Amino acid sequence: YENARCGKGGIIFVTGETGVGKSRLLKEFKVFTQLKQSHCFTGYAYKDKTNPLESFYDIFRELVNHIKEGAELSQSRELRISLAVLFKMFPDLSNGHRLKNLPHLKTLEPNQEKLRNFEALYELVQYLASDLGGIVILLEDLHWADELSLQFLEYLGYNLSDRNIFICGTYRKEALEENLLLRRMVANLKNEGYLNLVELRPFNIESLYSFLDSTITPGSNSAELVQYLMQKTGGNPFFVEEIIRTLLRTRIVNIGEKMAIEHFQRISIPETIQDVI
Repeated sequence: YENARCGKGGIIFVTGETGVGKSRLLKEFKVFTQLKQSHCFTGYAYKDKTNPLESFYDIFRELVNHIKEGAELSQSRELRISLAVLFKMFPDLSNGHRLKNLPHLKTLEPNQEKLRNFEALYELVQYLASDLGGIVILLEDLHWADELSLQFLEYLGYNLSDRNIFICGTYRKEALEENLLLRRMVANLKNEGYLNLVELRPFNIESLYSFLDSTITPGSNSAELVQYLMQKTGGNPFFVEEIIRTLLRTRIVNIGEKMAIEHFQRISIPETIQDVI
């Protein structure tokens, strides 16, 4: 991130099992970038939505609001082409005012059209990164991303080295095996030296003890309680939090009161993290 602020952009993916803390880390990082006065934009992939470039829709929806009208737009053919491509792909992002002087896009063979679109959208991203003094792009749940989003992300990844653009995405580690498109994209960027991977792991005994110490009263913590929760949750942070939240919600104990194994034994604990979700 700091390198990107100095014009040496990059891309990082955060991976790990479901519930290990990928989304929370991204949210905390977004707050950090905002405190640094960076412009941060977040895109999402959804399990049941596979529209082309769906992961980038929210990002472009916010980015387009930073485009300055007037002389600069009328004098920059590249920017006008970028907007023409953007509004063709996402018609609802356009408005009559911005459409006035945009060029007509020629019909091309599919692969040529995709390359033109990628180049145009990249030009738009890098133009705004330059105009805003750098941007951060966050992409959630890439294991659900559509094919075009993954291809465009790979295209971006190859073209960040001299830009003030930082990209951070997340995906579930267990989904990589069955998602050929994601696996190929990750392998291509990593093998070419453009991608860094950060893998988040579940709590071990020591880190779970520290987490409980910071979450509940120190008097509640014990080796026996840590072992019990480790056995029930496998050290999954989300799983641990949900069990503690359930205990408090049922008012078996209240915040600040001592928690013990027998309290947890009085609630129904799901068998797996998927059951929790």
